[in-house]
Amino acid sequence: GESEIDCSMNKWHLSTVKGEDKTCTNSGEFPEELREDDEFLLTSTSHLCCKKAFGGDKDCIVKDWCAEQTKVDEGNEGDDKEGGQGDGGDDDGSEPPESDFVKFDGGEEHFEGEFTMPWDFGDPPEWEIDDSMAHSGYHSVTNIPSKVELATRTLTLKLDLAAASTITCKMMVDISMPFDRFSVVLNGRIRSNIYQGKDEWSDLLVGLAPGENTIQFVVTNGDLFPKFDREAERESYGSGHVWLDDCAIRPDK
Repeated sequence: GESEIDCSMNKWHLSTVKGEDKTCTNSGEFPEELREDDEFLLTSTSHLCCKKAFGGDKDCIVKDWCAEQTKVDEGNEGDDKEGGQGDGGDDDGSEPPESDFVKFDGGEEHFEGEFTMPWDFGDPPEWEIDDSMAHSGYHSVTNIPSKVELATRTLTLKLDLAAASTITCKMMVDISMPFDRFSVVLNGRIRSNIYQGKDEWSDLLVGLAPGENTIQFVVTNGDLFPKFDREAERESYGSGHVWLDDCAIRPDK
């Protein structure tokens, strides 16, 4: 019967069930072609699945299909109802993630050596320090482009602010739809979308409330890739890169 199903080795992945949006599951039901990029799409825990697929969005829904099939109650039956990040249940060896919001009163980040802000580049890294482009100094930070349709590349800050503040950055956006777009997401809500790049540095500015804030800088691939040498047409279609530099967080006066 169902209780004899051994799904203990099932990995976590995006749900392909119609209507299950922003959901990670270990059902093992997904198109076979997804295995070709299992490092990106298949993870060992629900927490990693939510982090890789949705940037750690707290509204990521966890459906522990394995626990349901084996009738194991590990205290996680409410995960898919509460919509938390989820720990995937004790059966997969994961534990509830500790709060990783860092108390921060303000400061500047120029990406020239030791970081001032607690940047999360992803695991494996989805952004990196770059010395080919800078607003000031010699370095900036940029996304590592993916060759997977609809893939995201997310740079994250999780801050616990004592007062209402504003984050500002200089940005160079070299993307173009339908191939990619750049979004700024605050606490799971998109604050801005940029669909076309500019050949110049421009200002990014986002207001932050007191308390815990998750700020995400996200480059999202479109559902198709150019059938030509994009580098040769970079002036028209961009390179797929976004650069950030000279960021600052200051309390509002």
